[in-house]
Amino acid sequence: MSIMRFKSATFALIIINIIVFFPTNLNDTILILLAQNNLLVREGFWYQIVTAMFVHFGPLHLFFNMLALYYFGYVIEYVYGKVRFLIIYFISGILGNIATYFLLPDNILSGGASGAIFGLLGAYVILSRSAGSMSAAVVYALWIFLASSIIPGVNIIAHLIGLISGAMLGIILLRRPKYYLDYS
Repeated sequence: MSIMRFKSATFALIIINIIVFFPTNLNDTILILLAQNNLLVREGFWYQIVTAMFVHFGPLHLFFNMLALYYFGYVIEYVYGKVRFLIIYFISGILGNIATYFLLPDNILSGGASGAIFGLLGAYVILSRSAGSMSAAVVYALWIFLASSIIPGVNIIAHLIGLISGAMLGIILLRRPKYYLDYS
């Protein structure tokens, strides 16, 4: 791993997710305050729309999200640049959590970086379109979406809205990309 990866926003997000994992999995009060609980959001805990993106329910949840963030994050950050990468990541995650607020029952505790990561996946599909290999990327995105959706307790709403918003942002922000991917 090059030294530049340690200076990336992707690396910082991975570290933040790992750091937040320990107190939220060791203390239920911290978990309830940071994960998205629609009853609490309605009572004014709007910050949970953002903090829930850093809460993971168990080591496997954290591992698979961080693996996906590592893979898609570095690609999107390299091509779009740090600022546009962060825009895609946070807007996709926030929109996924806002949709969760309106479409999931109040008694569901929601958390994870998946909505934001699916946003990166949506931008990845758009990148593939510009490189001439969009069909393979679409199949890949759909496979990941469907495979993750059959797991009990997965927030499919955050995944879907993250994917759609990431693709839309990918189109908007690709007009002046930092770098182009060369698949040759």
